[in-house]
Amino acid sequence: MVCAPRHTDICYVCVTPDMQSVVKHNFHEENEAKINKLINTKLTASYTYLALGMYFDRDDVALPNFSRFFLDRSVKEREQAESLLEYQNSRGGRIVLQTIAKPTREDWRGGLDAITFSLEYQKALNNTLLDVHRVAGIHSDPHPWAILCLELPEVRNINPIGYRKTTLRLPGEPLPDGQP
Repeated sequence: MVCAPRHTDICYVCVTPDMQSVVKHNFHEENEAKINKLINTKLTASYTYLALGMYFDRDDVALPNFSRFFLDRSVKEREQAESLLEYQNSRGGRIVLQTIAKPTREDWRGGLDAITFSLEYQKALNNTLLDVHRVAGIHSDPHPWAILCLELPEVRNINPIGYRKTTLRLPGEPLPDGQP
C-alpha cells in the first residue's frame, strides 16, 4: 500500500481498508498516529533506561542505587507504553510498532552525567506528550486527555530527576550545562 502524499515521516496512519475497526468512533487518524508515536517513544525510553540501569550494575561501576533508579524508570516507561497500547485498541485504533533504536549513549562519566541525560530525556518525553495533547485538541477529541493526564505523569517525573541532579553536584560546583 502506498502512503497518502501528506504523510512525510514514518507512516503510523496508513492501514488497508479491510483493517478498519468496527468500534472506532471520533478517533482522528492524526490522533491515532500521535498515540502510536508516543507508544514507540515510551518503549524506546524503557530500553534506554534499561541500558542505564544495567550500566550502573556493572562490576566496574557498582552503583546499585543508580541501577535500581534507572531500572525502575524502565519498568514505568514500559508499563505506560502498555497502557497506551490498551488505549489504542480500546478506541479502535491500530497499533503500528516501529523498530526500537539502541540508546544514543552506552557509557557515562558517572551518576551526575546519567541524571543530567535522564532529565533532558524526560523533558523530551514530555514534549512528545504535549504534542499528543495539542493534536487531540485540534481534532476536538477529549478522550486522550484522560489517559494522558492520569496514566502518564511526565511532568511529575521531571522534578524528582532534577532534585537528584541538584543533590549530586558538590556545593559551589557549576552544573555540567553551565548553570550556577
